[in-house]
Amino acid sequence: MAAVYRSHNNPYFDADFKAALEVVRPAAFAKGKEGMRGLIRHVRKGGVAAVLVDQKQTGAPKIPFLGHPAETTTSVAKLAAATGALLIPTVCRRLSDGVSFEVLLGDPVPHGDEEEMMRAVNDQLSAWIDETPEQWCWYHRRWRV
Repeated sequence: MAAVYRSHNNPYFDADFKAALEVVRPAAFAKGKEGMRGLIRHVRKGGVAAVLVDQKQTGAPKIPFLGHPAETTTSVAKLAAATGALLIPTVCRRLSDGVSFEVLLGDPVPHGDEEEMMRAVNDQLSAWIDETPEQWCWYHRRWRV
């Protein structure tokens, strides 16, 4: 499974972070044009990609998330459509033992209009968050102007 990450502003921390990624996740791609190319190659070879879509993407279309318009990336929908990959909303929840996790998979989102695809993803994520809001933790200002 591949993942996309954002480089850290602190170059010393970023160097350590990237070194750790190589150990735990060799298929990690930096956010940006080159990272997207690597991710596309990975998916076209049959690989799986995990993308956090509950992040603010400045300039992206405003798609409802938790009942509010939220700038939401459509790149994951574009990736799915371009590669024929399934787009499956997914959430990971910590279990009551405090150590174990369960992974929930939603229904695959049909390929089509990218904003409609992401609306379906946001709707599923919103429903899961509404069910167990204590499981969602986000430190960034998702709806900042």
